[in-house]
Amino acid sequence: AAAAAVGRPDLGRIAPGATADLTVVDLTHPQLQPLSDPRRGVIALANRADIAQVFVDGRLLVDAGRLVGGGEQAICVAGAAAIERIWNLPEARAALPR
Repeated sequence: AAAAAVGRPDLGRIAPGATADLTVVDLTHPQLQPLSDPRRGVIALANRADIAQVFVDGRLLVDAGRLVGGGEQAICVAGAAAIERIWNLPEARAALPR
């Protein structure tokens, strides 16, 4: 319904030709047991360690909790540099002194 409202018939379904953004949660982890209500388990109890796979636009990006085909170290370095640039802004220094 939402996909149709925005004119995107390729969204909102799992089928050939559809845009697939999916997160696969491993429901076998101990903190999710006993799993009498899977929705509650995913929403209230699951955490990032329970994420088995992530697909974006049909491409596998995370498998077994690890980034596929990407440099996690490079992403961390770039993220740290971006945060440092924000900390160095005059507005940040004035609002949040270190």
